[in-house]
Amino acid sequence: MSVFEEAQPLNSGTPATPYDSDNTATAPVSPMPDESSPTRYQDGRGGINLEQVRRDQLRARQQWLRALASQLTSWWKR
Repeated sequence: MSVFEEAQPLNSGTPATPYDSDNTATAPVSPMPDESSPTRYQDGRGGINLEQVRRDQLRARQQWLRALASQLTSWWKR
């Protein structure tokens, strides 16, 4: 496939989850742009505080790695 050819969708148009097929037409759409992101990520000027998002993502990755290490350690000790 060359760079200029049209890419085909990976899932060939089928929904990835039941949520995608059942609720997309009836999903509530918020008229307020501020409601699209949690208030903890809003910066007070109508934007998103990317530093807070990055900190939370880092914290989530660290927690995930700790949990994985804990599970592997408990599995190894069996």
